[in-house]
Amino acid sequence: MVMLKKFPGIKSFLLSFLLFFLAGCGAGGGGGRPAPEYSGKVNAVVQDSFAVGDTLYKKHEYDAALNALLEFIKTFPHNRLTDEALYKTGKIYILKKDYSNANNQLNSLITLSPDPEYRAKAQLLRAQAYSLAGDDLSSLEAIKKCTLADLPTRMQIQYFSLFITTAKKLKVQQDKIDYAYLRLLDLYQDSSDRDLEALSQEGIVTKIMASQMVNLWVNSATPLDQIADWMKAYPRGYARPYVDFKIAKIYFDAKNTKAKNKLEDFVSGYPRHELAERAKKMLAILAGAKTSMLGGGLKIGVVLPLSGSLAPFGEAALRGIKCAAGLTPECLPLVNPVTSALGSIDLVIRDSGTSVDQMDGILSEMASLNVSAVIGPMSSQQAMAGARKANELKMVLLPITQKDGLMRDNPYVFQMGYDTFHQIDSLVTQALNRGYKTFGIFYPQNNYGREMQLSFENRVKDGGGKIIAKAGYNPTSSDYSDAIRELKLSSSTADPSRSVAFDALFIPDSFSAINRIVPQLRNASINNVVLFGGSAWNDDSLSAQNFDVFPQSFYVDLFSNNRTSDFVSQVSSAFSTANAHKPTSVEALGFDAAWFVMNAAKNIEDTTGEMIRNELASQRNLSGLTTIRSFESSQGATVEPLVFLPTPQGINLSQ
Repeated sequence: MVMLKKFPGIKSFLLSFLLFFLAGCGAGGGGGRPAPEYSGKVNAVVQDSFAVGDTLYKKHEYDAALNALLEFIKTFPHNRLTDEALYKTGKIYILKKDYSNANNQLNSLITLSPDPEYRAKAQLLRAQAYSLAGDDLSSLEAIKKCTLADLPTRMQIQYFSLFITTAKKLKVQQDKIDYAYLRLLDLYQDSSDRDLEALSQEGIVTKIMASQMVNLWVNSATPLDQIADWMKAYPRGYARPYVDFKIAKIYFDAKNTKAKNKLEDFVSGYPRHELAERAKKMLAILAGAKTSMLGGGLKIGVVLPLSGSLAPFGEAALRGIKCAAGLTPECLPLVNPVTSALGSIDLVIRDSGTSVDQMDGILSEMASLNVSAVIGPMSSQQAMAGARKANELKMVLLPITQKDGLMRDNPYVFQMGYDTFHQIDSLVTQALNRGYKTFGIFYPQNNYGREMQLSFENRVKDGGGKIIAKAGYNPTSSDYSDAIRELKLSSSTADPSRSVAFDALFIPDSFSAINRIVPQLRNASINNVVLFGGSAWNDDSLSAQNFDVFPQSFYVDLFSNNRTSDFVSQVSSAFSTANAHKPTSVEALGFDAAWFVMNAAKNIEDTTGEMIRNELASQRNLSGLTTIRSFESSQGATVEPLVFLPTPQGINLSQ
């Protein structure tokens, strides 16, 4: 028996996709259309011959199935079962990564089949084959040739999902991707097949994801001259009210005189829609209830790495921002008192990329769009460049970074992060208060490690402590034995009850490095010493059980899901429901960046950069997910440090 697992290098998602794809297959001619006419007839002999290959296929015996189905195609005149045989041989070739033969089989099906449904399915499968082969351009061309109306609903979902994936990679115009999300929402909502709501296969845009992206699109800023033609002619269906509201909102944001009629039409046309209340509030604004907000509520710029190696961090921060802005449905009830007071919140999102040079252009564009503040960027170099430009433009900037000194001489910068200077200060203060006077340093030999090592030494000296030993290690290696030996030899002690001469060992590295380092310290007979570090330790993947011979070890950070705060607990729960995980520190920082700006805007009439800056600078008891309490001019964020204690029973917060 030849099973799929015997094909080398095939990714697990491939079978998942093809099994999903199979769910829509079978004889064509559905949907009330006339049955297609075939030159070949199906009799018992034809049926039995096809059944041989089909049975092998269903058992996943693909090599044997391929031979049997190819023989069937060759033996009998083209009939309705030939279509299915061609289709399945195409899938088998894709499973074998033989995309050339897959294309041949599917082209034959497209050319020979009298059934438009089979032709459409084959064209879509060709598009998937091109995508798997890495030829996104050909994949997109094949998608365009597929007649959407001839596909069953499940495959229409696959059609738009594949289009979105491919279009993003090819940087197709965003409004076409937005259209695809809207159509997906229609398909999920209007279909009578309730099983579609539970779809979660890899490569499929789920109903929840489509809904989130439509909400993001509705709330994003769009210039009046960029109303796409398809928006004006969007078909009736579940998603149509979102399109109508979006058009009305564009006119409202542009202060166009047609805004009032557009909003009134929306309220009268969809009086019970979830967006009806927002439309009424916008009408109230136009009537003068809050004239300072005229022109579209609050606009927040977002400049994060959404491509490249830092994209996971940018996407994490964006999830937090969307939650705070109420663009994640599960979070909306918790933030609604603030979002309602603001009328509407628009996110103007741009990819920061990797270049420092483009920051000036991005922030200048943000200024032209009249954003009240910009969240991001995340890299230290881009943050420094952005800080200079933000001050020039008098634009509030909230970079998410630990870079030291970023707020120095930059009055429009409000740093969202626990900068390294303040982390070191918190760590040394905690250590000295716990009675530790002598220290070792075990640090990675890179810029970050050396910066932390030097800062730590200076702070310990200022606090009256003493550095007994230090050793650097290669951060790209997983074997720290030589560096540990150097550390141990430089801190030998005559006291038989102690393994080293220092009280506590500072390790400025990530949780993943700590998971490798701690067992090797134990193996080198270094024990009963306190290990401690900064926010980079703060991750659920930190192996707390490794600390059984390092009692009283600790680290500091500004966020924990386990804080005794109702707001943190409620947001954490809502966020987890929406994203299938509790918020991380980066997601919490994204949330708070938006949350702080929103609350500042709620308290003032004029949401210009100058007024937002003054409001943020005056706050002394900020309350969000993190423990950032205020921003001190030229110093940085004031953080109320959380102290974490890793123990074999788990990670606890110090009380």
